[in-house]
Amino acid sequence: MSFEDIDSVLEIERECFKIPWTRNMFLSILSASNSHSIVYELDEIIGYALTLLRMDVIHIANIAVRRGYRRRGVGSEILSHLLHFGASLNKKKAILEVRPSNLPAISLYEKYGFYKAGTKKWYYPDGEDALVMERKI
Repeated sequence: MSFEDIDSVLEIERECFKIPWTRNMFLSILSASNSHSIVYELDEIIGYALTLLRMDVIHIANIAVRRGYRRRGVGSEILSHLLHFGASLNKKKAILEVRPSNLPAISLYEKYGFYKAGTKKWYYPDGEDALVMERKI
């Protein structure tokens, strides 16, 4: 992902999340030396992911896919890439937070071996908790 991709990524972000990240949040992650962010393109950007790299962990901050391309394996390809990337850096674990109400995302993560490791109370700005999911790499 490059700074030139931000407008397309923000479109997807607004389409996918009820409380979307702001442009400044994306710029901040893209500017961080410990981040790895990707876009998934066909004729246009149809998905993206943001991660933060910490000691032995790859923290998946966000994955999103345009509505018209869901259930076609795009999210799986993105997640698979992130896990392989983490392994290539000798990371030991992948971790993420997800809304308990986001059942399609939870299903995808469980398919890839993630398990529910805990809960963060009042994690989201609207007061919803977050499930913390993780898996070994």
